[in-house]
Amino acid sequence: MLQAADYVQVHDEKLLVNGEIQNENYILEPFTYEMEPILIPEGYIFVMGDNCNNNFDSHDW
Repeated sequence: MLQAADYVQVHDEKLLVNGEIQNENYILEPFTYEMEPILIPEGYIFVMGDNCNNNFDSHDW
């Protein structure tokens, strides 16, 4: 679970939290986009759907 002060990033078709690759065996296809590291501020949440390439979620907003 992501928390305040965590960094989230998508790089080389992988999701990274605080620089560690996350094992997401439920995702059917690799990420087709890159996302620079984002710091989650206190009092905020970061939402990503499991259909990662077709969701309109926090990586878009």
